[in-house]
Amino acid sequence: NELVSKDLFQSETKGLEAEIKRMESSLQSEIKLSISSLKQQGIYWLIGACVVSIATIISSVWAIMDFMVEHLK
Repeated sequence: NELVSKDLFQSETKGLEAEIKRMESSLQSEIKLSISSLKQQGIYWLIGACVVSIATIISSVWAIMDFMVEHLK
């Protein structure tokens, strides 16, 4: 009887260990996916900020040149 319960306990322990390892690998893959998504969003945000900055610089230079041309006439 004691041997049966010991074997049952060991098999339950092995089953739990396998379940924990499966959950751990699942969590690791979810974390990697989240990190990759955050990196992608960061890159998109950076590209957007650069485009807005370039547009602001171009429009500012255009306004300054237009102002100078008007006053040189």
